[in-house]
Amino acid sequence: MSVSVSDISLDEDDTSVGEQEEEEIFELSEEDLLQLLDNQEPALQVCSRLFHEGWDKHTRFSCLNQSQISDLKHRGFMIKDDCLAETVCEQLHAKAVQLHSAGNMEKATKVGLMPDMPLDKFTDVSARGDSITWLHEGSLSGPGGSAGLHAMQLLQEVQADLHSVMHLEKRSAEYQLAVYVGGGSQYVKHRDALPDDGADPNQRRVTAILYANPDWRPADGGHLRIWLPPDSRGQCDGAVSSCLSDKLQAVKLQITDHPWPQTGIHIQEVNGERVLDIAPVSGRLVVFLSGAIDHAVLPSHNPRVALTAWCQ
Repeated sequence: MSVSVSDISLDEDDTSVGEQEEEEIFELSEEDLLQLLDNQEPALQVCSRLFHEGWDKHTRFSCLNQSQISDLKHRGFMIKDDCLAETVCEQLHAKAVQLHSAGNMEKATKVGLMPDMPLDKFTDVSARGDSITWLHEGSLSGPGGSAGLHAMQLLQEVQADLHSVMHLEKRSAEYQLAVYVGGGSQYVKHRDALPDDGADPNQRRVTAILYANPDWRPADGGHLRIWLPPDSRGQCDGAVSSCLSDKLQAVKLQITDHPWPQTGIHIQEVNGERVLDIAPVSGRLVVFLSGAIDHAVLPSHNPRVALTAWCQ
């Protein structure tokens, strides 16, 4: 992406004729921009300001609970299992595979391009291997369509719960059904949005993912990998680097003391960073703050189906 920077280097005493502001344009990758923003203030600390101050602890929720809301605010993500019946997951999985087989899904790397338009030379087709379709309530029909509607209604309940505790601009959401067909297809590390505390009404603020993969086994792969951010409750009193180091140490202790008992969730260290690998088992819901959580889809070796909602 291109970034414009105003570079004014004249002294106050410089009265030379023709002094003017010079604008420098340079290329900055998304990864570099995120690093720059994170160095200014940790992303989770920024995004945690989306939550209402001191929301009512007695608020009644349709789908989530107080503990899960707290995890989302302070850890940046939450996990809930058994959100969909197994029969619904089976039907949704079959519907997604059928849509893909019928050619009704598009390679995610080509979304937005005109038909027959080639990818530009900067597009890394190996970075993302899923095929997708955008959903609305009228787009699902035929066998398995009711399962998709049921899953969308559940995600709408999640969004309604979040509306009661945080600043979301819209009542609607973007819904995407995705299939990784196997063969090692993956999605490399990325973030869904820039860190946002509510100042930008057009940013995605929450990502909610429902998985529909009956009889998932570890050999199937396709884990969601989350890079664990520093806990938002920490305060930066000194240098950012020192603050991040202290807070990362705190996260290690918190995660050790708070293991997830669900199937297929484990923590490890990768290149000096703590990551959480989450199996895409049927009925599992993962919700995270879009501008705070770096994540990836690890290589999938069997068809992997997920329905994602992005809330703004």
